[in-house]
Amino acid sequence: MEAILYSVTFIIFFGLAFYSLRASRLEEAFKKGRVFEIRLAYFLISLVVGVAASELLYRIFSLTGASL
Repeated sequence: MEAILYSVTFIIFFGLAFYSLRASRLEEAFKKGRVFEIRLAYFLISLVVGVAASELLYRIFSLTGASL
């Protein structure tokens, strides 16, 4: 059950991070025409945020003893 919760929260947080990063002006940090690098940066940052947020939520649930 924990694996399902972790996976679902990861997907949700990954999607939210990716969506919110699109609103940022990250592409200004790159040279023009570097589309692949910009997309890769969006993906990697979203991946890190998704894993960190899922791990935080998982640890909060495990420390409080909450069960689903």
